Amino acid sequence: MTALHFRNSELTTHHFFEQESLKANDEVERVRRAHMNDMENIYPFILIGFFYCLTGPNSNTAKFHFIIFLIARLLHTIVYILAVKQPARGICYFVGMLVNASMILQSIAHYM
Repeated sequence: MTALHFRNSELTTHHFFEQESLKANDEVERVRRAHMNDMENIYPFILIGFFYCLTGPNSNTAKFHFIIFLIARLLHTIVYILAVKQPARGICYFVGMLVNASMILQSIAHYM
């Protein structure tokens, strides 16, 4: 039988769950951290992308930004979960940040 892994203490209230069986699973924690990282980066992108779209950009330019960001985040998540050595994850992260920076600068330039 495999070891039991619980993230929430309320799951351990049953008498057959022993306290020593509660420990962090490295694989689960890595996926959790990748998910948290995605949320920390995708939500700002959505907000930036919304304001960028309000500027009325060329549709091909907007698609380019959105597709590059999507590819960068997908690759970043895959690289994170598979624990690929740096600089792969950093490159994926910075490509996504460059997309955000480009949309921010274009939005500011539009309103100046």
